[in-house]
Amino acid sequence: MEVLSKTKFNYKVLFIIFAVLFSVGVVFGFLGFPKLLEYVITKNMKLMPGNAIREMFLKVPFPLTFNVYLFNVTNPDEVQMGKTPVVHEVGPYVFEEWKDKYDVEDDEVHDKLSFNLRNTFIYRPDLTLPLTGAEIFTMPHLILMAGSIAAYKDRPEMMNLVVSGMDAIFDNPTTPFVTAKAYDLIFDGLLINCNKSDFGAKVICAVMRNEMMDQFEVIDESHLKLSLLKAQNHTDAGRYSVYRGRTNVKDVGKIIEYNNELELDTYENDTCNQFNGTDGLIFPPFLKETDEIWAFEHSLCRSFAVKFQSKSSFEDIQTSRFALEIPDVKNDPNLWCFCKNPPNDCPVKGTFDLSMCTSAPLVGSKPHFYDADPVLRCHVRGLNPQKELHESVVDFYMLTGTPLNGARRLQINLDMVPVPTYPILKDLPTALLPMIWLEEKITMNKTFVDDMKVIIFFQNLNNILRYVCILFGAIGGAVSAYYLINGPTKKLALEKRLSM
Repeated sequence: MEVLSKTKFNYKVLFIIFAVLFSVGVVFGFLGFPKLLEYVITKNMKLMPGNAIREMFLKVPFPLTFNVYLFNVTNPDEVQMGKTPVVHEVGPYVFEEWKDKYDVEDDEVHDKLSFNLRNTFIYRPDLTLPLTGAEIFTMPHLILMAGSIAAYKDRPEMMNLVVSGMDAIFDNPTTPFVTAKAYDLIFDGLLINCNKSDFGAKVICAVMRNEMMDQFEVIDESHLKLSLLKAQNHTDAGRYSVYRGRTNVKDVGKIIEYNNELELDTYENDTCNQFNGTDGLIFPPFLKETDEIWAFEHSLCRSFAVKFQSKSSFEDIQTSRFALEIPDVKNDPNLWCFCKNPPNDCPVKGTFDLSMCTSAPLVGSKPHFYDADPVLRCHVRGLNPQKELHESVVDFYMLTGTPLNGARRLQINLDMVPVPTYPILKDLPTALLPMIWLEEKITMNKTFVDDMKVIIFFQNLNNILRYVCILFGAIGGAVSAYYLINGPTKKLALEKRLSM
């Protein structure tokens, strides 16, 4: 009997050990570890002083790649006579883009962070090769052609003044196109001489100085320079206020105010004027594939959403790819505020109107009119849309909401129409004429990728250990229970038979 009691005690101890092992696998593996991981991520994803994510948000420690592609109009004389434009893409002209934020203020009461945003572009001739920047391009003149079209559409009664002013500024031009070196168009700038006595010229130059200064570099009292990037280089891009996420981490980075305003005043409806999402550098953790992920772009005066497209991977990390969808506002009455005169005067599918934002007849789209109404390519020759090259996508590590890899791609088009009251523009065809497309690419550097891999390592370790604990606990517990109940009794009965 003493042997039987001792044996039962041993099996009971083993059963308890295996039961504890099983419980640890279930409780900690499926409940405890995920809660612990959620706590750690929640704590570290807030934009609070001392958090590494805040330091990266305020000054990205690596450059983004900013590529510029120009469209050369190969038949400008024919276009001026009403023929279909033929364009040829050349690029990329490569720049580093550095992002930082300054004049930073914390608001403890409202849990918000305020700052000014600044973008700095550095030309990389080594990465641009074999292009040099000296390539000659012919493009629509943004002041002469775009300015005249804008005036014709919005203020036709002032066209005599506009024509007189344009002729004075540009010395009686015979073409609405400009021919210049690529680097001048992108960065160095095209000189505009405002030292003119004509009243129309003075009005046009006053508008450029007072209402369009984000597009011009002031040389002196009489001269301006127009370029794509230089006037915006290392300059203030506006003041933002965002949530820090202390109260609710799902709100981290969400824009509250821009330039001290709670919404835009660009459109007639609050729906279109709202700030949705973040500034595009930080996103909340614990994303789902059903989420629409929003970001506000100040230069386009609106927010855009990306939606889940497919599973993806980056540096052996499983990610989820989200892609930009430009809504067809004509078919959505809730978005008619993006139209000038709905439902008839709305942007064509796959495009969005920039005229209300820029005061110029410009239209945005994906490069080469990818994913847009095919009719657009009937009015311009030389385009070749491709998903891999022209779609805007971002690969998220969903647990932390980190964009590990992505590209934002935007094409700027001139909404070209004939201007009957200006001889050099009276025969222009009606078309959306591509001028330039931009690509902003982000690839997280090794430091941040390694941080993600540490999280993944512990996730994988937990997955292995919890199933090992459950498996051994279940098998060991079952065996221990069996022998605890039946083993010693059978052994004693066998010994009795042998002793007889």
